[in-house]
Amino acid sequence: MKFLQKIYDIEMKMRKAVGTRFTYLLIVLSIIGCYFLGYCMVKIIF
Repeated sequence: MKFLQKIYDIEMKMRKAVGTRFTYLLIVLSIIGCYFLGYCMVKIIF
């Protein structure tokens, strides 16, 4: 439990330092990456 709390504290510090804009950008990039991978897989299969 203490370990999880430590991770959470670090994450909160990172978020305050970097800002929410960066986290949103990361989420969007990961979604685009997933779509791109799926598209490539479909292209190869069909």
